[in-house]
Amino acid sequence: MTPTILSSPFLNLNSINALLNSSSPVSTEQRIQLLSAKVHLLTQSLPSIAPSNSSITPAQKTSPNLIEKDDRRHSHSHSHSHSHSPRDEKLIVIDRIRLEIGQAYLELKIPDYVKAETELSIVEKDCKLLLKRLGKRESIFGQNAMERKDTDLHWFEEIKRLRQDALKELILIEEGLGREAKAERWRKAVMELEDGGDT
Repeated sequence: MTPTILSSPFLNLNSINALLNSSSPVSTEQRIQLLSAKVHLLTQSLPSIAPSNSSITPAQKTSPNLIEKDDRRHSHSHSHSHSHSPRDEKLIVIDRIRLEIGQAYLELKIPDYVKAETELSIVEKDCKLLLKRLGKRESIFGQNAMERKDTDLHWFEEIKRLRQDALKELILIEEGLGREAKAERWRKAVMELEDGGDT
């Protein structure tokens, strides 16, 4: 599958999904290309994070700093409803795909640790910021935690599992690169999540 095919205007989400789910399996390299194209298309459709963001590129829309600003912008509008926005939901959909891309890079005959780490680090940071927001929301409710809807609790656990999956892959990467200190840092983060933390 050539880059020309991937850049074709006829390659949309439906066609990408059809290729990924085809009875004729694609190679790991092709799967990475298709998943990356899917991330690109979904990122293009992310809701704006600010009224005047016409100069913001799609890549910037998913940067941690802008996500944090978006967190603050939505903190009041969602204080009495769900603790996440439609943009949050789409971002997590993208991060699930990024997790797949990172795992695929590790499945190559010669694993590409650098590219895998790039994708998985984005997932880890996105989830960490969203969990931090949910943690703040819970502290605001205090003893009135029952006000939190079941959907919020499900959302919290979903993001938590996604971050755990990304962290476990990052541990493998750091071990593969011989960076034991960083691998230990990720192990501690996994343990904290398993103990109920969100840091």
